[in-house]
Amino acid sequence: MDRTKTNDVAELTKLSLKTFLNIGQMARYRYLYTYGKELQKDCPAQVNACELAQNRDNMIKYTCLAGLGALGLLAFGIAGLISKE
Repeated sequence: MDRTKTNDVAELTKLSLKTFLNIGQMARYRYLYTYGKELQKDCPAQVNACELAQNRDNMIKYTCLAGLGALGLLAFGIAGLISKE
């Protein structure tokens, strides 16, 4: 295996791990946000509105990052197919 292929494999692995981490973080903040909204319905005094907004913002941020990572993986795959031709 030449150096270029080794670098490609390393980059693909790194991008995949970052994408899966972002998906995990997205799910975490989605859970915290959803749980906070449900708790707010039952007992509004127990929910910190600032923390709820922060969880929403983090959820959106990690959703965007996960989407960009997925697009990066798709582009990486397409570039690999084109280079084989």
